[in-house]
Amino acid sequence: MIVAIDLETTGVDPRRDRIIEIGAVKFRGSEELATFSTLVNPERQLSGFIRNLTGISQADVNAAPQFETVLPDLKRFLAGCAMVAHNAPFDAGFLRSHGVAPPDRPQKPSDPRTA
Repeated sequence: MIVAIDLETTGVDPRRDRIIEIGAVKFRGSEELATFSTLVNPERQLSGFIRNLTGISQADVNAAPQFETVLPDLKRFLAGCAMVAHNAPFDAGFLRSHGVAPPDRPQKPSDPRTA
């Protein structure tokens, strides 16, 4: 299975900045199996640049769960899946800095003839 993931963040530095939105879709081949979507409270103010770039307001994230609350469900959703993303190094860096270990490289799909 593959998970296509996209993150919105408070900036570009995974050591300093925080995830504010997670969107993910799980696929087997071309079949969509499940989705995961949530805003995340970064416990800080969003810059005007980030609000304009993402369309996410301070009120939106203030009402959202903190990342630690979202983490167990996110880990379950990603478990056993290869990850793809538009900017995979960026998203993987943020996931790692937030306690989620995505695969370092895509996993080869299993061959149904040998499974």
